Amino acid sequence: MSHDWRIVAPWYRWERIDGLEPQRVVEAERPVLHKYVSTDFVKDFLVDPQRSVTFDPDLDVHQTVEKIPAAELTAPDGRVKSLSLTRLVPSDTRKLFLAAHQRFYLVAVGIHCDQPGFPKVDPADIAEVGFVIRRHMVDVPAPERAKGAALLAELTQSRAIAGARHELDAAKERSRLLHPFSSTHRSKVASVGAATRAAHHEIDLARRRLRVWADSVGVEDRTQGWISAGEGSYGEWMPIADEPEELVERWYPMRRLTPPPHDPSHAAHDGTIFYAAVPTGSDEVTGGGRSRFSALDTYEIRVFARAVGGECPGPITWSPPSQVFRLASFYDPAGSAQRPLEIRLPDFAELAASSAMPAVRMTQPPGSGLEFAKFGEIPTKGTRTDGEEICFFSIPLITIIAMFVLNLFLPIVMFIFQLWWMLKLKFCIPPSVDFEIDLAAELNVTPPELEVAAELDIDVMVGVDQDDLRDVVKSIFDVPTDPRHDSVPFDWRIWNKLDDPAAGFSNDPLVKLAVRNGYGRGADGSPIYTLSVAYTAPVRRDQVVHP
Repeated sequence: MSHDWRIVAPWYRWERIDGLEPQRVVEAERPVLHKYVSTDFVKDFLVDPQRSVTFDPDLDVHQTVEKIPAAELTAPDGRVKSLSLTRLVPSDTRKLFLAAHQRFYLVAVGIHCDQPGFPKVDPADIAEVGFVIRRHMVDVPAPERAKGAALLAELTQSRAIAGARHELDAAKERSRLLHPFSSTHRSKVASVGAATRAAHHEIDLARRRLRVWADSVGVEDRTQGWISAGEGSYGEWMPIADEPEELVERWYPMRRLTPPPHDPSHAAHDGTIFYAAVPTGSDEVTGGGRSRFSALDTYEIRVFARAVGGECPGPITWSPPSQVFRLASFYDPAGSAQRPLEIRLPDFAELAASSAMPAVRMTQPPGSGLEFAKFGEIPTKGTRTDGEEICFFSIPLITIIAMFVLNLFLPIVMFIFQLWWMLKLKFCIPPSVDFEIDLAAELNVTPPELEVAAELDIDVMVGVDQDDLRDVVKSIFDVPTDPRHDSVPFDWRIWNKLDDPAAGFSNDPLVKLAVRNGYGRGADGSPIYTLSVAYTAPVRRDQVVHP
């Protein structure tokens, strides 16, 4: 009978008997996500379901913005240590990157009978398996938002403390194993696990206070499903029950994982496992034109299984919700860095010698052109009435003008609006200065040492010349030009309006930025983009216990 079924994580994601990987305790009772960095992710899953990329606790989570305390912004000598006044703080909400970021995801479940021994369900008794994506909507009264934010911060802090105390208990356990017999050292190792239990108790209390507050002020947590509206890609998010008896929302079919006959150790031998790709984008839109998926909303996945019921469809069994997640935006900095692009600007000498024809055709309809008037007069529009004007341009020409405009206005925007943090979005090291050579020498070490170097006070690092660093920052603000051919008045130049901004900043944030971006690793001082990923560890069926 279907009501005796339980839809949980595949057996290889269950809790480990040895207590390692404590996050498995929560993951075991719900659908789990598998992360991949290759377009062959389905093929990789079929070969070895246990092997997927681990989720980075700092990168693969939604991050919130908080202000940096004033004490951390200023060095003892008064200089500013950070280019921005804010920083990102990881939360407990999973973040899924997009296919454009070279990240792909599968959702997988195991279907078992809720009976002693937790046996797997016979695939012949399953009519269909699929999943739906639900959206979370929370309505909070405006006067209560500050109190809710404080309680939410308290819950986040409790979870962070729990992680630290778990490490403490792990250290105590190692100490206990090192002193197995009665000794003064062993007597100091008492109550192994007590710190973790106390921390989780604090989490429960913080979560309870948050729920009590939500109930008292009338916070409404609604779950919505996507309901298609007729033909095409139109639909709407509508309130829906957590476990409806009939499917009325958009759902995605799941496939059964079958073990290869030549691989007796394949994970599919020990469970009835279903899987499917998780969509991180869609062409579906609401009637108002809003995309179905947005980086501003929170989602969850629920898996359902329908039992064979003869001529009529059988009843549906629903899984618990997956971990909530949000989608990264297309312009997410971390996501874009995972799939770096190179744009090589046109070669002027090559263009001058080339005889190629322009390849871009632009047509201006009648009355839609922008006419440039003489100096001092107001430009006019729509003055052409004698037909369309057709112009041909070369893509290199468009690229050159775009780069010129970018370099012209970027320092102006930074100066006018005081957006010095934009330096982190553009970091150029001129090859003509000695700073690049010294920096490459200092950073040409192994990655672990890079992380250590990033935490040091760079002011005392040998080989980093403050004058050269000032030249680098100056080149970012105002590229030197020939005064004889410079049409920009001297007083208009950005650098001359500043009181030497490099003197006001410690070189600490700039060199940290170079370290973090990988400068100095390559032979030419450029960064090296390598996929630094870790994979999940395989387990045997006898090493886990069912939820």
